[in-house]
Amino acid sequence: PYPIFWLPDQRLAYTEKQQNSLQPYLIRPDGTGRERLNVPFPTASIMNVLPDGRIVVHDGSNSYVVNPDGSDLTYFPLGGTTISPGGTRAGSSGGIFDLAGNWLVQFTYAPCNTSCYFSHEVLWSPDEEYIAFTRVLDYLSGSTIYELYLTKTDGSQTMPTLISSRFGSYNFTYSFSSDSRYMAYSDVFEGTAFYTYIRNLEAGTEMTIPAEVAVTQGGWR
Repeated sequence: PYPIFWLPDQRLAYTEKQQNSLQPYLIRPDGTGRERLNVPFPTASIMNVLPDGRIVVHDGSNSYVVNPDGSDLTYFPLGGTTISPGGTRAGSSGGIFDLAGNWLVQFTYAPCNTSCYFSHEVLWSPDEEYIAFTRVLDYLSGSTIYELYLTKTDGSQTMPTLISSRFGSYNFTYSFSSDSRYMAYSDVFEGTAFYTYIRNLEAGTEMTIPAEVAVTQGGWR
């Protein structure tokens, strides 16, 4: 699934999969006013919405930022990132940037000895002190490993902490509490949460809660 974003004018920006292409659309919450975002690409997906309302789109090769009416289309160096809650920084699995695309913190990892890639589901804590994201490792044997990472954003930690890893058809949903003291995450297998954990970010300790209590991605419940 592709993420849905709110615009300042309360419209929604989202990506539709149509046959062999991805198409960016805008729509009002009541279902009216549906229109394709006016960008000159045969296929494009919506990656983000900046605090000023400009939309980040990806054409399959590069990212661009554009106004909702299609004006002022320009190259954007931060397409695969998530903007911080305060709108001053951008975070990715590679590190932290300012909004001009300059590195503030660059992360390092142990060597990846197989095919691996990071998801775009980078989540900031409300106080902006942490981000969480996932990595997927695909082996030639057909085995897949999903990894969940957590890291600080102030430069004091350059190697993200591996919180959990799972084989096979597992994935993770994860969320921060509104006071940024805790992170919750669930192991999800084919849509079902098997284990859910609450992590104290300051102490680094965890507790397990019943499996039927699942974490909603990006929201605290």
